Amino acid sequence: MKKFFVIALALLSGCALHETFNTGRFEIIEDDTFIYHVPAQPVEMKDEDTRMQWLTEHLALNEMCEQGFVILKRQPTAIRQTLAGKRYRIAYYGRCKD
Repeated sequence: MKKFFVIALALLSGCALHETFNTGRFEIIEDDTFIYHVPAQPVEMKDEDTRMQWLTEHLALNEMCEQGFVILKRQPTAIRQTLAGKRYRIAYYGRCKD
């Protein structure tokens, strides 16, 4: 039984580590516009806030949008079916505020 808990803990730790580094792909289109592609799963309600936090971190790393940003378009695309439901990739098209 102890072995089961050790394995379960290791698997959960791996999921948490994966989530930490799975922050999507950030593309600068022009000086003040960008596209942010990030994975998502609809059953995880906290994801939208988390994705916006990741986007804010990408913008800061690229020294963009010091006055904030506006999302112009949010485009989810189904990428595969899993036991937990469909997995999505969301593309956020945005620009920096003036």
